[in-house]
Amino acid sequence: MLNEIEEQVKRSGTAISIHKFKTLKNKGGYVFLFVEGEDDLYFYPQNAKNMFIDKHILPLSCCGKDGVIEVHDILASDMTDKIVAGFFVDKDFDDEKNKAISENIYITPAYSVENLVYNEGTYVNLLLGRFGLIPTEDSFNKCLDLYETLSNQFYSSIHLYNSWIYAQRNLITADKKLNLPKNLPKDFVSLKPSQIECGYDLSKIEATYPKAPKVSSTLMDLASEALNDDKPELRFRGKFNWQFFAHILSLLIEDGNNENKRTYINSSVKFNVAKKDSRKFFEEISPFAKPPECLLKYMDSMAA
Repeated sequence: MLNEIEEQVKRSGTAISIHKFKTLKNKGGYVFLFVEGEDDLYFYPQNAKNMFIDKHILPLSCCGKDGVIEVHDILASDMTDKIVAGFFVDKDFDDEKNKAISENIYITPAYSVENLVYNEGTYVNLLLGRFGLIPTEDSFNKCLDLYETLSNQFYSSIHLYNSWIYAQRNLITADKKLNLPKNLPKDFVSLKPSQIECGYDLSKIEATYPKAPKVSSTLMDLASEALNDDKPELRFRGKFNWQFFAHILSLLIEDGNNENKRTYINSSVKFNVAKKDSRKFFEEISPFAKPPECLLKYMDSMAA
């Protein structure tokens, strides 16, 4: 029953987006952005506003990746040269599925938009633009060293979990429906000020998802190898990355505001972050993320 309700919600979401588009498509002055939902509703409009300064940016949630693809196919005959519209989906771990997606749909070069925000480049921009550091300062280099140390520990800790998810998505043929949380399961990873530790193994993953098919050690090895073709902060499931980012930024803020500490930041910090609210945190951090070149090219083609 719950799955049926979820499907009905998704269908109604795509129907509403299609209705809004058809209502406004001939009025001009709009840029239609069909997205999966959640953080996409903030990320893509934010990057589009500077490219379409004379138009209103209208993000439309399609309730997931399949919804965006479905809406794209349904509206194909509605598109004219006068309509500015884009369709955006996450790469995810859908290696085979992505090959069949139309070239008119933008696919993130990383796992998701969260990966485009929570990465080292954004961290550096925050050190410069929010903490007020400069690259010649000792504090700047200490903060970079801290990121390298803790990020390596974090991504090492979640590698097994991501490998298991990848295997479920790509290497298991059995019928399954894997509902993943937005946060890491409780006790999977311990985030401490000076160290990040793994707190799970394969048996704990299986106990957390008792209905999921078992994954053999051979398939786990194949999945692990498949994830080594890119940096973990870009390749791994992005919705987990925010927890690490919130952890390290909170650590720096606390460090700067403790006059008896200041191991990394030499002065008080006059801002804070929503370390317990993933959506609000995303809105706070994403302005410091640099959009990938492929996204800028896609948006430029929308205006052509």
